[in-house]
Amino acid sequence: MITLRFALNNTTPFELTFDITASVLTAKEFLAHRYRSIPDNISMTYKHFEFQNGTPLKDIQIPPREYINVSVCQSRTFKFLQPGKQTFDLPFRDVATVSDAKRALSPRLKVVPERIVISYDHKSLFDDLKLVDLNIPQHRYMTIDISDDQISIQKYLFMIQGEAQEIPFQSDTKISEVKEILFSVASRSTISVDLIHNGKPILDDEATIGSLNIPQGDFIVAQTKTISCHELRDPESAKLPDIDFTTDTGSKLSKTGSVSNRASQVLEEGFEFNPPERKVDPPPDPMNESL
Repeated sequence: MITLRFALNNTTPFELTFDITASVLTAKEFLAHRYRSIPDNISMTYKHFEFQNGTPLKDIQIPPREYINVSVCQSRTFKFLQPGKQTFDLPFRDVATVSDAKRALSPRLKVVPERIVISYDHKSLFDDLKLVDLNIPQHRYMTIDISDDQISIQKYLFMIQGEAQEIPFQSDTKISEVKEILFSVASRSTISVDLIHNGKPILDDEATIGSLNIPQGDFIVAQTKTISCHELRDPESAKLPDIDFTTDTGSKLSKTGSVSNRASQVLEEGFEFNPPERKVDPPPDPMNESL
């Protein structure tokens, strides 16, 4: 386990403990949920040095009482509407493009990004356009359509954290891209995804999913590792109990809501109230009964 100290904009430090395999991106995923943002909006620095996403947390060497400064870049929330459904919001950074929006929408819509068409004011938007450059008012929305173009895709069955998921992919989709999509649909405590088919691990991230020749109806097992953490809010507060987000626990918890809600649910399950057994009333006194 690895314990590091963090502080938002040099305020009161707090501690987080991660699995030894965790990376900077893992920490950003957790911090993004804490501050209701997205990982791309989180930066982690120590004395003006910014840590990159792929850096293992075990390689970060700072003095015990020092902390990593966390800053949250302001993001813009955009509204989207799929015909016949309600609008929903997604946050994006200033540099995000229409192509980035399609990739973010793909797991939600369960279609490949290439089939997603995003329009505004009845005009289709090009992939390289920045979302902020569209100057869309906060109350307006972009429209989502699913193209009927014949794209060579296949629906694959995945077993991830005890749930079956059917997700479509193009035959030339790389395994690394498949893992990214699965990571987005896994529980929020997930830090890594490995794929297994017929008991054999799929190790080549550069291979395409089509090259594996997986028969229709076969399951691909997505083996996940989850974060184990405890949090100390400030020096004056009592230490919260350690909570292990295991694979089994993660599958029971909702994929939506805050980490605090998940902690409450785990604690409630761990401390169920059992009322004391009622004492049995004594048998009636025969003498009193006769009176």
